[in-house]
Amino acid sequence: MRKILLTAAALLALAGSAHAASTITGADLLVDQAKLAGQEVMIDANKIFGADNSGAIVHLGSVTAKILWQDADPQTMRWILTRCGRDGDGCTGHISLYVTPTGKNWGSWPALIKVRAAQ
Repeated sequence: MRKILLTAAALLALAGSAHAASTITGADLLVDQAKLAGQEVMIDANKIFGADNSGAIVHLGSVTAKILWQDADPQTMRWILTRCGRDGDGCTGHISLYVTPTGKNWGSWPALIKVRAAQ
């Protein structure tokens, strides 16, 4: 019985590590947008600002993207709306988030959905 439990635990650990999201840059997002569509990735934002009903704007180095609230984690959405709104300078620093690129643009910016804080 113990051998079966250890095997099950090992399989669960492997399954969890196989789904680890890769960290991408803004350049990766822009260049590989079609390839990344539908895949969860981690981004390290320099700035998030302009948060409103439709989403928020995020700077990833020299690339700007649009976070849409579709399937967003409620706590992450609340944090961004409260701190990175239209008033003030927005949120600056290194803000790590998991997002899913849609493969489409919002205006000229790559669109990101399913945002959640990286912990």
